[in-house]
Amino acid sequence: MREADAAESKRDFIHKTGIALKESQESHYWLRLIDSTLLSHDSEVETLTGEAFEISRILGAIKRSARLPKAKKIELPG
Repeated sequence: MREADAAESKRDFIHKTGIALKESQESHYWLRLIDSTLLSHDSEVETLTGEAFEISRILGAIKRSARLPKAKKIELPG
């Protein structure tokens, strides 16, 4: 997301946010894989898996929001 924050355009921001989203989804995948192969259930891995999932949801929302057209200002009388 640091790369996205320094994006040169809206399109570049969306692209870089998409990369961050893919990376967070991959982290979530690997954490789930680790969790499923452990003999005993590790609460730390479970916590990290949940956090990776939440990060993916947040990044997805940022990307979707960035794709929306810019809202026009409404001038109120008075």
